[in-house]
Amino acid sequence: MARVESNEGTVMKALGTAVDLLGKQGNMIKSLQDEVKKLAGEGRGRKTVVSVSEKPVAGATMAKSQGAADGLSANEFMAKALAAQASGRLTGLDVARAESALNKGLPVPQDVVNRVIQ
Repeated sequence: MARVESNEGTVMKALGTAVDLLGKQGNMIKSLQDEVKKLAGEGRGRKTVVSVSEKPVAGATMAKSQGAADGLSANEFMAKALAAQASGRLTGLDVARAESALNKGLPVPQDVVNRVIQ
């Protein structure tokens, strides 16, 4: 009994400190909740960035390809390039280079154009 009475003061002091600490934490949580509600109402969202890249029209004429047959569309040129590949005048790499250039809107390499229109 004497031991319990001697520790009673220490236990009461510890409980008092714990209650004070819990009260302070409750107040802090409440202020944080209020801050979150305030920030949520401001409407700061992610800024959207839009980038537009236009792809050249597939049926566009090959005006940029120097030496190409006049008025030959990109589709017609590719058909002729595939025929030239089948006959052995072009390699698969040459056809790929021509198609890549057309897709990017760049002129077809002159050596490929010369072999296609032969």
